[in-house]
Amino acid sequence: MQGEVLIVDDDKTICLIHKYLLKTVHNIEPRFYTCAGDALKCIADSPNSSKYIIYLDINMPVLNGWDFLERLYQFKNKDRFSVILVTSSIDAVDKSKAKAYDLVQGYIEKPLNKPKISTLDQMISNFS
Repeated sequence: MQGEVLIVDDDKTICLIHKYLLKTVHNIEPRFYTCAGDALKCIADSPNSSKYIIYLDINMPVLNGWDFLERLYQFKNKDRFSVILVTSSIDAVDKSKAKAYDLVQGYIEKPLNKPKISTLDQMISNFS
């Protein structure tokens, strides 16, 4: 089953850069959201069978990445989500916390670049 790639980051410039990189490296056309609540609404409005890879920032206003993850666990068929945290945080506590979430498949420090995206090649190829 094919899925969709979402970028969730409050910085529009970062979203556009990540979108460009994903298009260049994997020929993927992701949607991006600068408001985490809007991304959750998109997921809620989609069929329960829709699959997502979500590039998620941790530090965002209103609804941060951790809160977003908690809300993902409220959806049916949680195995349809693969989350990659893309953050400026180099804090060991955040890295450790990320490991507690089985939906989190990766933790990448910003900025995202071609070599970092390439480390996720297997996940992307299994997904599309």
